[in-house]
Amino acid sequence: MFSFVPHVRQAKVDYQYFMFERVSEFHPVTSEDVKAFQWVQQNISKRRRFFVSPHGSGRWIPMYTKHIALPPSALRLTSPQEKRFDRLVSMLRKGTITARTLELLSEFQISYVYVGVKHYPWNPDTFKSASLRKSDYFDRVFKSGEVEIFQVLYTS
Repeated sequence: MFSFVPHVRQAKVDYQYFMFERVSEFHPVTSEDVKAFQWVQQNISKRRRFFVSPHGSGRWIPMYTKHIALPPSALRLTSPQEKRFDRLVSMLRKGTITARTLELLSEFQISYVYVGVKHYPWNPDTFKSASLRKSDYFDRVFKSGEVEIFQVLYTS
């Protein structure tokens, strides 16, 4: 009479696993990001702000750590600073590290730049961490796998 129940349960489990795989495939937060978020919670004051790629794993910093991460994805469309956010994102993606980059970071009171590994598939660009490593304006304070956190050095 209830012989179909095991098949229904199995189908439900298969579907849930399929959805987990799909979400994991497209979700930008990796295990390396989780390690970085834990490090942030333990080592960085909540008063410090992060600059992150709008389509990358760094945008999850506020949910995991309660730190401020800019640009705020949900507010970007209505923000009066949107053009300056976009300019700064463009500079970091291209690896253009100049005094103007530092000015924009200072304007938003950014203390750290977060470089994650994975991004949403529709926008795979990430910040050029090699340019940040070479610059006198940044100091890498965390690395796990390909995830990196750079402190902004305003005195350089």
